[in-house]
Amino acid sequence: MLAAAGFVAIALIACGGAAPVGGISLKPTAGHDASSATAALVAIDPCALMTQQEASTMAGVALSTGRLTSAECYFGGYTPETSITLQVSQGRDPVTARGVFDATKDRVSSSWTVTDMPAIDDAAVIVRLDSGGSSLSGIVVLDGSVVFNLVCEQPACSNVELEAGAKIVAGQLAAVKPRA
Repeated sequence: MLAAAGFVAIALIACGGAAPVGGISLKPTAGHDASSATAALVAIDPCALMTQQEASTMAGVALSTGRLTSAECYFGGYTPETSITLQVSQGRDPVTARGVFDATKDRVSSSWTVTDMPAIDDAAVIVRLDSGGSSLSGIVVLDGSVVFNLVCEQPACSNVELEAGAKIVAGQLAAVKPRA
C-alpha cells in the first residue's frame, strides 16, 4: 500500500488501523459547510451493495469476499496490493451530500487526475493517481443524498470498469436507501 504522505483518504484504510494510507476523503474543505457535511453522514452497509464476483470482474482479478472494515467494504486480492474498496455515506439531504461530494472533488484535485463523468447519477468524477510504481483509480458518485466511492489499487481499473462498478452500486442503493 502507499505511504500516507500527500494523499487524502476515503477508501483505503490500513487493515487494523485507523490511519488513511491513500484514497479520497469525505472530510469537507475550506469554503464548504464542515459542520453539516460531516454531522449528517450516516453509514450504509457497503458490503451489501457489491458481491465478490462483481468486485472481481471490476478488478479483472480474483478478489476475496468483501469484509467490513471501518464503514468500508474491502475486497482484497491474493497479492497484498490488489484491492477494491467501497465506501458509502448517507447524508440527511441532497444538499448536504452535494457539499461532501464537492469537498471531496476539491480535495483530490491537487494530487489526483480528476475527470468529470456527467452521465452517472447526479454527479461523478473518476480519479487517478500513478506514483512510484503504484496505481490507484476510483470513482466518487453523488446519488441524491448518498455519496459513494469505489477505489481500485494495483492494478488501477479502467474508466469502463469504474463506471460499471458504480452502476452496480447505484442499482443496489436504489433498493436500500431511505426514501424521501
